[in-house]
Amino acid sequence: MSGSFAEGLGDSLAGPQFLVASRQERAAAFDRLGIPAAGILSRATILKLAEAMDVDYVIIGQYNFAGPNQLQVSAQVLDMRPLKLSGRFTETGALSDLLEIQDRLANSISRALVLTRPESSLPGGPPAPVQKKVRLDAWENYIRGLLAPNTATQIKYFLEASRLDPGLEQAALQLCKIYFQNRDHATAAP
Repeated sequence: MSGSFAEGLGDSLAGPQFLVASRQERAAAFDRLGIPAAGILSRATILKLAEAMDVDYVIIGQYNFAGPNQLQVSAQVLDMRPLKLSGRFTETGALSDLLEIQDRLANSISRALVLTRPESSLPGGPPAPVQKKVRLDAWENYIRGLLAPNTATQIKYFLEASRLDPGLEQAALQLCKIYFQNRDHATAAP
C-alpha cells in the first residue's frame, strides 16, 4: 500500500510546478545513509533523508482501514525551508477507489503548496490534473513489479499490468527499460 502512495502521489504531483524525486533517487538516498527502505520511519529519519536529498518538501502520511473496504488516509507536508509541518490532509473512501483517493489527496496538497509559495506558482494557478482511469488490479501489478526482487519477477508483473490495462504507460516504460538494459532491442522497441 505504501508503495502505491509513493508512486501515485508522485505521479499526480509531478509536472511543471513540482519536481518529484523518483523512486530510484529515494532508494539511492536510503542506501547512501544506510537506512533500510522497508518499515516505518521516524520523523527524525525522514528529516535526515530530506536533508541528504536536499528537497524542499516531504510528504509524510499514514493509512488506516476505517471499516470494511473503507480506507482513510492522511498526509502532512514537511516544508524544509523554513522547517514547518503543514496541517493534516485527510481523504476517505472505498478501497476500490484507491487511485481516486490518491488523486484527491495530491490535489489538496498541490493547492496548499501553491498557496504557501505563490512565487513558484504558474500563471493561472495549478494545472488541472489529468484524470486517467487506471484499473486497480493493473496498478497493483505495476507496484508489485516496482518492488519485485529480480528482473524475471518484474517482467511478469509489468506484463500482467500491461495486459490488464494497455493504457498504463508506466508499466510499458518499465518493460522497455528492462528489455533495453538486457540489450533486447527488438522487444523493447514496441
